[in-house]
Amino acid sequence: MGLELLVPIRRSPLIIPFSPTIIMSSEPVTTKRIDSQQSFHPQFDDATADTVLSSNQGTLFRMHSVTLRATSGLLRLFLSDPKPTNTGRDPASPPDLTNLSLTTTVDMSTAVISLPFDDVPIQRVLLLVSAQPTEPWSSFEELEAAIDVMEYLDTPGPLTFVRASCFMPVFSPQPIRLYGLGSKFGWDEVTEHAAVLTLSLNLLPSSTSDDDQNLEEQLVRLSSGALYKLLKFHRLRRDTFRNLMYSVEIFGVGNATQINCPCGTEVNNSCWRELRARLVWEMDQNPSGATILSPEMEEMEESAKCWKAKCSRCGSLYYNRIETLKNIRSCVGKLPQVL
Repeated sequence: MGLELLVPIRRSPLIIPFSPTIIMSSEPVTTKRIDSQQSFHPQFDDATADTVLSSNQGTLFRMHSVTLRATSGLLRLFLSDPKPTNTGRDPASPPDLTNLSLTTTVDMSTAVISLPFDDVPIQRVLLLVSAQPTEPWSSFEELEAAIDVMEYLDTPGPLTFVRASCFMPVFSPQPIRLYGLGSKFGWDEVTEHAAVLTLSLNLLPSSTSDDDQNLEEQLVRLSSGALYKLLKFHRLRRDTFRNLMYSVEIFGVGNATQINCPCGTEVNNSCWRELRARLVWEMDQNPSGATILSPEMEEMEESAKCWKAKCSRCGSLYYNRIETLKNIRSCVGKLPQVL
């Protein structure tokens, strides 16, 4: 009967509260000591390897302990050479197993370490720690499943690989999850990249569509600090845009308290005020400014009325359409780009 270590899932920081030294065999693991119904993963079946890991699906992964000790903080504890320790108790008395969080059955010639994960994420992490080629990430679910294994085993090397992978296009459609990942590990460049990607989203939608409910579920998973920073970033862009749109220096005719047409007739700025309010609302709904910069912006009812507004006396147009659009686009370009 083989030695099987059943280790409960723990989140970082990985602290394994146990006092006795776990003795592992230095002899190679042999298949005859393992259940005949279990099979080795084809990429991890080196007969010279001395340690066997098992997934919760029963697949076995044979690895060299030197690799596991060098890459995994958790397995470094389990696979370390036994050393005599002075515990301050009578050697003849039984050890105190109160804090031992492992269930073991001992057979000194075989060591099977059971991991509570499926085959695919374990395979991905073991490929990374053994410097073997891996396929590109295919989904966020695949990434998160692998991260669970990395956190459990305490493998900083693969996490560095994940950090560099966060800029892949496959993750761009889910910026909230990417933002949460960057915030969790303190990856500032990932957090800022993801925050910019979230600007196309309305974080406080009024509808109850499936997409909005999914967005809400992702937002509630963020820490309060990360969520506050993201909401503040969205609000800052909207408020900055609003201040620019109300600026007399940028939009002198529309925002003037009182201004007259060259013919002496007072200019009626109601059309500009309607367009200004609509653009601020659009920025609130989509802080990226994509709606305002799109060709559809000129087709808005408020835009059409503004470009046609003219003096009732001399017929002069109130606003220079080309110059006004240029100034609006300039305002979008001045908005904050970082948290």
